[in-house]
Amino acid sequence: MKPIHLAVLIFSLLLLNFVNLTTARSINFPRSTWLANILYPRANDGNPKPDTFICTTTNSSPFQNHVQFGAEEMRKAQGNHWCTQESRDGCMELINYGTAFVTMCGEYRTKLRCYHLVDALNDLVRACTKDTGTIGGKLRISGRAVFDWGYLEVTNK
Repeated sequence: MKPIHLAVLIFSLLLLNFVNLTTARSINFPRSTWLANILYPRANDGNPKPDTFICTTTNSSPFQNHVQFGAEEMRKAQGNHWCTQESRDGCMELINYGTAFVTMCGEYRTKLRCYHLVDALNDLVRACTKDTGTIGGKLRISGRAVFDWGYLEVTNK
């Protein structure tokens, strides 16, 4: 084997090892750059659908319109950007508006398109919204959308 071929082979193996060490799944307000796409190639660009919904809506749950307003603001602000779960604690705040607090919980560096998270949140709202019979007749929502990568959760602040 010629020395130049050996050098190319060694360089290729080192590069492959580096890529394997730096791959991760990722989610947080966007750090969408070409470098992020190289460092985190296993990001999910598909539209993940929740495996199940766990509804916990009560009279003290957040108002539905607060969740929906926060979701639309997130869609406008983040759109096609990647949302990367950057918290080593496992959960990251996505929305904090009015009575609503929405978190994304999962493996560190899980990464999805922000608008896919908004779609999943809207699915959770459709599945778990209840008229709790409170004065004023406002609809309320609380619960989790569970995925293979983790979950989205709507709770009170």
